Amino acid sequence: MLTVKEKNSLTQEERLIQFYRDHPVEAAKDLLGVELVWLQRVALRKAWKSRFFMLLLTRGLGKTWLSAVIVVLYGLLYPKTKIGVIAPVLRQASYMFDYIEELYNESPYIKVATRKFSRSLNREYIEFKNGSYIEGLPLGDGNRIRGRRYHFVIIDEYSQVPEQIIILVIRPMMNIKRRGINNKLIISGTAYYPWNHYYKQYLIFNVMSRLRPDLYSFVEYDYEDLLVVDDPPYQIDIQNLEMMKASSTHDEFMMENKNLFPVVSSGFFPAKLIDTCTPTLKEGSPIEEIGRVDKKYVIGVDAARVEGGDNFIIQVLRIDGMVKRLVKTVKMNGASYPEMAAAVRNICVNFNVVRVFLDALGGGLAIYDLISKPWVDPVTGKIMPAILNMDDKDTEGLPGMRYLKFIIQTMPLNSEIFHGLKSEMEHNRMLFPMTRRRDNDPNIESILAEINQTKQELMMLIAEGTGIYFKFSAPSGRKKDRAVALALANAAAKDYLNITPIVQKGLASGRWI
Repeated sequence: MLTVKEKNSLTQEERLIQFYRDHPVEAAKDLLGVELVWLQRVALRKAWKSRFFMLLLTRGLGKTWLSAVIVVLYGLLYPKTKIGVIAPVLRQASYMFDYIEELYNESPYIKVATRKFSRSLNREYIEFKNGSYIEGLPLGDGNRIRGRRYHFVIIDEYSQVPEQIIILVIRPMMNIKRRGINNKLIISGTAYYPWNHYYKQYLIFNVMSRLRPDLYSFVEYDYEDLLVVDDPPYQIDIQNLEMMKASSTHDEFMMENKNLFPVVSSGFFPAKLIDTCTPTLKEGSPIEEIGRVDKKYVIGVDAARVEGGDNFIIQVLRIDGMVKRLVKTVKMNGASYPEMAAAVRNICVNFNVVRVFLDALGGGLAIYDLISKPWVDPVTGKIMPAILNMDDKDTEGLPGMRYLKFIIQTMPLNSEIFHGLKSEMEHNRMLFPMTRRRDNDPNIESILAEINQTKQELMMLIAEGTGIYFKFSAPSGRKKDRAVALALANAAAKDYLNITPIVQKGLASGRWI
């Protein structure tokens, strides 16, 4: 803060800038044209005065939008400030720049004050005429951003940024500060499991905000805090929340909507095990709408067609040596057998499939009756080969792709495939895609949502010992079809890796040769 003598020596323009530096809420209204609700005003003021700030908001409360407001204001009011937006992937940083672009389009002041605004697949960037800039870069393995120097760093989706990269790469970015101006760090996210490094920071900020309020502060708000706002700019959809509550685990719902870092119990597939198999870098296990020509894939199919009941699920795994990566989940509910057969065929056309494990019950035989005949690809018009059962001696010598096996689910079989899946996860040979909930591509976002549901089903799975075998079931009102299909796909991969597949020369057709 300036002394009275220093303020009196300022020009009128300098006094206005100093007023906005002292009153960021008024600056947001006058310069950006945004009206903030009470919880946003509190968060902005705390973030503004603190060197280290934690923004803990539940989904839908606008933490990314508020972060955009903070960095734009700071860049406008503090010249020559280098601001870095760090997120697990560039796409997440791009969401903040989407909001920055909205502010830019709606505020004449920002347009006048901006020298350059560029957006690309490799970098997000806005530079102001006062020499400040805001930059978003892909995190990758840390090498892409190593050596950058910032005065202000904001880390979005903090729990998904690897702790080692934070310690060795991001923190050192702010080792050098300008004379008389402190550097700033904001960490932002939604509650996560307590073994994650975000929980440790949550405890640190809780304590330090009381011991050193001049340096540390944090806010945590959930959806109920918005319910007390008179005439809010947006409203919480309570019915949607109730639907989320019915379809997710208690821990997931409380993390997403109530800022709860849960006390984790150890089920058959503990949440920590699933998290360990979920890399925080996108190279870990990518989403694939169409497979790579140089890779092999297996699929597990849990067949069901009861509308409103169990889902028809296809889980697609990519084989990389001994490692399996879940790259796609297909869900249908209430579909006809021809529609389900078409879904299996489409996966086999678009992925280099080497093994299919098909649940024989619940409609599996009806699906096989359709896919075991040649068919015409509606996209290319080509006649595609039949998909045949490897164990059926009656089909030996017939033209077709012999990589399918029927699986009849029994208690011993389920016990074997679920234990096999858990073993592969414990040895880090089964990997899930990086946890994300949004994507600009709606198809990718849909696949991400299904994979997140798969992980939730695994966490909810109940294993009961019955003699030498285990009975696996889901809690009342829950489903386990995604988990079953994943266990089948994992068993298919192990089957392929241990047995030389039968290759019929001259039968390859379409894209995969």
